[in-house]
Amino acid sequence: MVNECLVDAEKLTLEREELLNELVEFLKLKLPEFNIEREGNNITIRSENEVSKRKIRLFLKKFLHKNELDKSFKAVSGGGNTIIILKLAAIREETE
Repeated sequence: MVNECLVDAEKLTLEREELLNELVEFLKLKLPEFNIEREGNNITIRSENEVSKRKIRLFLKKFLHKNELDKSFKAVSGGGNTIIILKLAAIREETE
């Protein structure tokens, strides 16, 4: 039985198109036991064993931090076997 998880990274491509390819390479390096493929703006992660959304979300957070995107984007559960990378609304008031 093949288990899979879908990462919806459409918002990430709005920042830079090549970020999605960098994310796929990062996940392949960090998660060699999984079959990771890019399909449009989505990344599909498949494995013969159970796919842990928690583990995948952790590496998504690490990727965002490494590329200094953790203040702009966040990886959240989309329900089912989906993780969504969302762009955070920059609502900050500067105090003087």
